[in-house]
Amino acid sequence: MKETKVKETRVALTPKSIEYLVEHEKHLVCVETGAGLGSGFSDRDYQRHGAKIVPTEVAYDQPLLVRVKEPPIETLQQGQTIMGYLHVEKGQNPELLQALIDKNVTAYAFEEIRDVQTGKRMVNLGFEAGVAGMFEGLRTYGKIREKERKENPFKEIKPVQQYKTKEEAYEELRNINPHNIAARVAIAGYGNVSKGAQEVLAQLSHPPLILTRKETTRNGSKPAIWSYLPNIDVLVNAVVWKPGDTRVLEKNELTR
Repeated sequence: MKETKVKETRVALTPKSIEYLVEHEKHLVCVETGAGLGSGFSDRDYQRHGAKIVPTEVAYDQPLLVRVKEPPIETLQQGQTIMGYLHVEKGQNPELLQALIDKNVTAYAFEEIRDVQTGKRMVNLGFEAGVAGMFEGLRTYGKIREKERKENPFKEIKPVQQYKTKEEAYEELRNINPHNIAARVAIAGYGNVSKGAQEVLAQLSHPPLILTRKETTRNGSKPAIWSYLPNIDVLVNAVVWKPGDTRVLEKNELTR
């Protein structure tokens, strides 16, 4: 299916995946028109591997939907089965969770498919999220410097999705003189998202300050992070915050 989130160009199934499902599993696989264009796969590519290309309304009417990200709530149909990153297990999207329950949808969340013995996630894109978030965070920081009439060391860096490979993006970062980077970066958390962000900064030989969740949790009026704020230019959140959790910072608390 074609993704509906802004700047989400991935597709859940490649043409080769379709071929396996059609030839070995004998499934009829419908692919929404233009679903793979953002990932470099044309409708013709899918057709050659056995897919049936269908318009959007027909794609959403199928009994089993396979996506990358969660679908628009209004498209869910009674009794459907859906596979994708749904992000409901930690309370991030209570509206979607309620809709899945109300419409009796059988949902397989990729992020909750775990190894039976170890309990570890078998599909985890937290690291990649950290890479993309840190990359775009540096570009945003550079734009802020430009507005303040200061040098922007990241001016020539393109949006991360415009690079063909991660190595190509990293090569451009490594071409930046580390001495030109004044950004003081802090990352909250030690998990996969944090590790992805740290890998980006490693290309710049620019180690961050790593904060624990305890340091970013309010204890009374202000969290411990306030003692670090005067020396932080870029703060990366790499810990889970559920709906209803106390905010670490409010917009009116941020000043330059």
